[in-house]
Amino acid sequence: MMRETLSPRERVLKAINHEEPDRVPIDISAVDEVMDALIEYYGIKTEDEKSTTYMGADGRVFERKKNQAQLLLLEKLHVDFRWAWAPYIGPELQTYPDGSRDGLFGIKRGGFFFGYALEHPLKDAQTVRDIEAYPWNEYANVDHYDYDQFARECRDFHEAGYAVYGGPWAPIAFWAMDLMGMDTLMVAMYDNPEVVNALIGKISDFYYRQAEIMFQKGKGFIDIFFMGDDYGVQNGLMMSRNLWKKFFAPHLERLWKLAKSHGLKVQLHSCGSVRELIPDFIAMGLDVLDPIQVRARGMEPEELKRNYGSWLAFHGSMDTQETLPFGSTKDIRKEVLHRLKTMAPGGGFILSPSQHLLTEIPLENIVTMYETAYEYGFYSVIHKMK
Repeated sequence: MMRETLSPRERVLKAINHEEPDRVPIDISAVDEVMDALIEYYGIKTEDEKSTTYMGADGRVFERKKNQAQLLLLEKLHVDFRWAWAPYIGPELQTYPDGSRDGLFGIKRGGFFFGYALEHPLKDAQTVRDIEAYPWNEYANVDHYDYDQFARECRDFHEAGYAVYGGPWAPIAFWAMDLMGMDTLMVAMYDNPEVVNALIGKISDFYYRQAEIMFQKGKGFIDIFFMGDDYGVQNGLMMSRNLWKKFFAPHLERLWKLAKSHGLKVQLHSCGSVRELIPDFIAMGLDVLDPIQVRARGMEPEELKRNYGSWLAFHGSMDTQETLPFGSTKDIRKEVLHRLKTMAPGGGFILSPSQHLLTEIPLENIVTMYETAYEYGFYSVIHKMK
């Protein structure tokens, strides 16, 4: 068995800086149900834990009851990253008998996992005054989070040597679509751009203020600002590149500049085919692109590495659309080895799923992915691959 020579943080930062560390960094994104199944699979036991209340990127308030068990699982899987979160301490949000629930920005949500908006409270907004009249501070207040706990997590993870993610997820387009309704928002980009600008500005201002607080509270202990939004679908962008640059790029750019002013690397999540936006991402200062949805048009990882690997690092690419849910363990092993061989040379690659791991993925496939990634992910092994 090969031996590690770097701390997780050193490993991750070398990879992002396009240098070859001792091995390829490893990350995970999974729903709690999958994390629980992996905890049981590995027989991880902890004392009864006090649950902590968080607000997810989808605005859902949830309790995490296995924090320590999840951290032990991350060690078992050789994950090099740790997320620092600010627990939600705001007014209680209701869950209703039908399973629906109140969420961020005053949107009622339903469904499993990330769920979906059951109503669009600003669908009838026609003027900037309509946007300004919405009770933003009631539904999205930066004071509703425990930033002292966030700062402690940043410090603890930093001192343990991990690469620390810190800052709000900041899904600006996600919330604009949920507040106004996707169809209504898309039409308004042409017919009522002033209203769209006002809406996006309100959402962006909330996250910018939250980022200011979190970057200051975690100063010296955060490595990466990892934010997410979705701009792509399977075959292209949700909107034209020109519309994206007009309405969304300025807000991302000011968040990224803020992160850079604190010495942080910037990582962006966007599902789907975002190939057309990659030159803009690079010009705006992006360091890492996630999740590399490999079956989306133009997102072939080897081609992205060849064309953009001098400027961008890539995080993800293990296929959750077909290979992981439907493939055999042999297929999983083959894909991991192919990614290591084609994406890892020269640094700039972090192996992780291309989307959240969901319960439809066989547990043995997930285990195979992580065990293979660690066993063969050392650069001394990768350079011997044919």
